[in-house]
Amino acid sequence: MTYPEVLNSEGRRLLKVFALSSRNALLKILNGSPASLTQGEAALNSKEYADAENTAYSVFILSVFSKYLISNGLAELEDTGESILTLIKGYESLVPLALRGCFSYFISEANRFDADIFNNKVFGEFLKILNDLDSRYWIENPEIIGILHQYFHAEAKDRAINAYKGRIEKEQIYAATQLFTPAWVVKYLAENSLGKLWAKIKPSSPALKGFKYFVPSADEENENTVFTNEEIIEKLKSVSFLDPCAGSGNILMYTLELFVMLYTECGLSTLSACENALKHNLFGMDIDERMRAVAAFSLLAKAAVFDKEILSLPVSVNFVILKGSGGLELSSSLIEALGEDLAAKAQKLIDEFALCDEAGCLINPSGCADFADELSGVLISDKLSEPDKMTLNRLIALSKQAAALKRKYSVVVTNPPYSNKPSKRLKAYLLKEYKAYAGDLFSAVMKRCFEFCDKDGYCAFLTPYVWLFIANHKALRKEIINGKSLESLLLFEYSAFADATVPLCAFAIKNQNENKKSIFIGLDEFRGGMDVQEKYMLSSLKEADCPYKYIRDTKTFLDLPNYSFAFWAEPPLIEAFKNHKRIVDIAAPRQGLATGDNSRYVRFWHEVSFEDIGQGFGSLNEFLKSGKKYMPYNKGGSFVRWYGNLDRVLRIDRPYFEELQNRGNRLPSRQLYGKECISWSKVTSSDFSMRYIPKGFAFDVAGCSVFADSELWCLLAFSNSSTMQALLNVLSKTLNYEVGAVKSIPYAELPAERKAEAERLAKESVAALKEEWDRYEQSRDFKCNPLVKIAKEKRNS
Repeated sequence: MTYPEVLNSEGRRLLKVFALSSRNALLKILNGSPASLTQGEAALNSKEYADAENTAYSVFILSVFSKYLISNGLAELEDTGESILTLIKGYESLVPLALRGCFSYFISEANRFDADIFNNKVFGEFLKILNDLDSRYWIENPEIIGILHQYFHAEAKDRAINAYKGRIEKEQIYAATQLFTPAWVVKYLAENSLGKLWAKIKPSSPALKGFKYFVPSADEENENTVFTNEEIIEKLKSVSFLDPCAGSGNILMYTLELFVMLYTECGLSTLSACENALKHNLFGMDIDERMRAVAAFSLLAKAAVFDKEILSLPVSVNFVILKGSGGLELSSSLIEALGEDLAAKAQKLIDEFALCDEAGCLINPSGCADFADELSGVLISDKLSEPDKMTLNRLIALSKQAAALKRKYSVVVTNPPYSNKPSKRLKAYLLKEYKAYAGDLFSAVMKRCFEFCDKDGYCAFLTPYVWLFIANHKALRKEIINGKSLESLLLFEYSAFADATVPLCAFAIKNQNENKKSIFIGLDEFRGGMDVQEKYMLSSLKEADCPYKYIRDTKTFLDLPNYSFAFWAEPPLIEAFKNHKRIVDIAAPRQGLATGDNSRYVRFWHEVSFEDIGQGFGSLNEFLKSGKKYMPYNKGGSFVRWYGNLDRVLRIDRPYFEELQNRGNRLPSRQLYGKECISWSKVTSSDFSMRYIPKGFAFDVAGCSVFADSELWCLLAFSNSSTMQALLNVLSKTLNYEVGAVKSIPYAELPAERKAEAERLAKESVAALKEEWDRYEQSRDFKCNPLVKIAKEKRNS
């Protein structure tokens, strides 16, 4: 079975347009104006607006459910303009048994805020939009549910996220972090986790040949144990597959397809295969209450693609909504009814789940997790008040939730939330419970998934690729190198996945160290979106000597600064890091000043009086004594090698200097202001470039600088070489060149003769570029436009 071609890039674009149009139409019904109109931050974050948005979503998803059932003959209604409304209103008799709960939840949500919503005449306008969508999107294509769910929330996501700009509060977490994983990436994740486990159970399985995205291990694995068919079925039933950030369930949907394939290979009917998979194998979690209904509908609709009879059975899905214990207190009467020991357990449960509606699967309950039966025994007491019974019911639900969080799973696969700006409460929790992994939500979730997983199980993820390189994720890399076996990894091109706000990678990990090599597939050079990425990924599996496929022992990364996963680096580059001094051993790379208010402190030099600029002072103290107002300021800038980007000044006379200090600004490295140095721009969209900075400049956080004595000119020459770029690429593939990376670059001091030659060439290059810089008016040393000079020479010739 394959995903429909209508879900290609163009198809998804049309679905996004449809979902946003539907959202605006529904919101217009509810509050008289579409969501796209700017209503001010307060209005958009008001309870009234949130209620309208939730009602609009409930109506939308109910209509999508109904359209899917009718289009696929799963409800006995003809596909007419009125059939969707008929199905919603008569769901108790018209909707298949297994799906009625999905409908009842959203009908309740819609009616909670607008009991008359389905009788509104304007509702018909929305139904016209829905019925106009090409029928090919609906036929045996339950994946459309999750895609439309994501795109309906696209504007809310944009509002909530500014992914790496502001903190994401509890109410915004879902909108800001939900992301529908591309179909072929889901297949890669499942086939290289569950598929690896299946290969151990039944190495001769014909299904393995049909795993299109399966990456064979770099080292030969021989499984000699042969099981009977009955034993294989029982082993397959014992496999538990968890997505702890399941969202609308798209990872679980393809995994259901995989389990059906495996069960039917063992001789089971498709109906029995679906029942087994839903009952024994598939588990999901999320913090959004709505996702239980959306994921349940999607999974059961997927099962119905194999056998429609599944919907007439009282089947359910193993999907836990992780709820917090906010507002839950034990009354004195309930404590007495519970007894000392059970009350203590209950209080501990309340304390541990205080942040669960925000932290979700990151909660790892301690001690006795499941004591729901004990609590249920107390619930039957006639002496309990109604409030105490309500509290007990919540405690029972929390206890069952704790059991799901405490158990182990054979395979854990997820697309975790990405955010390095969680709320203050969540940030505090991360620093307390996941300190070494607190750089981003996704890295903390990865750590938690390792805890969820059996020791000999598999994990697979789609995450931002920054964990491969940057210092914040050093602990994660070390844990994977020393304690896990990275099976394979796909590094995607920077902007390949348009729906994500960050560059991504996908990878599969065995949850124990087997001392074997890993396979890395570098797709980062191939532009054109995820369809192009898929093409080159599949090519890498067919080519024996694929130039962008690398087989590496991850232990070699321990020789690199911060254990960077520089899989593309050849052994000589890694040896250079291992055997040579670093730049920090012969020079002082430093980060400069962040004023906090550039509009107040920073100007172009030509915006102020030239007489107020203090030039050539060798220290900040010398400048302050001079009485001048502005100090030349190195603020980084665009790609320029050797010399240039020296067009700013910094207001830092005595009053402004003291003002910065009073604001708490420590003026980093101020003892180096005015010193001769070389400098690079921290952020660039191009290659690394180093420039000479003469005496007299302060420097900015974006104009990082290196101070050296005898090695200054040699270091400048080296920094603008292709070797420097290659070494920097080993440490990071991001657009930021941090001070820590430059400090860590290996450096070999030259013999005297070669050193003199390098210095001469560097000085000549600086002189040439300074002459070029001074030809233009942005230079403080500008004398005359070169065109005027040429004109004069021609007139005089």
